[in-house]
Amino acid sequence: MRKTAVGVFVVASLSFAVGALAADRPDWAFPVTDKAPPAILPDDGKPKSAPGSDRSYTRAQIEDLYNPPDWYPGIHPAMPWANPRKFTDEDVYGLVAYILAENQIIEKDAVRDAKSLLQVNMPNRDNFIIKFPDKI
Repeated sequence: MRKTAVGVFVVASLSFAVGALAADRPDWAFPVTDKAPPAILPDDGKPKSAPGSDRSYTRAQIEDLYNPPDWYPGIHPAMPWANPRKFTDEDVYGLVAYILAENQIIEKDAVRDAKSLLQVNMPNRDNFIIKFPDKI
């Protein structure tokens, strides 16, 4: 009886494995590998343009991954340059006080500066794990 049960299990396992191998692979689950990749055209140095754009770029500029061309700069304005020290210290302390007050960590009418900000007890401060406590 036991040998028969083991035999039935082995036959069922093998037939399942063979059936799984013989099943058609769905196209959506496997990438297309039988097509050749597109040919890489050599850079002829001539500028290329896009329809409706007044800009033109060489192939090397188009393929530059670190500085992609902007064919339509009127639609995609550039990001502004960094403006260091745009906010004063009082602005930053005020913003921090606002965020802490909105999260109900400090009172809404609390005024924060460099000294009083260090006295705020954050809610999760006792749950941090110090990675190298001997280096404190």
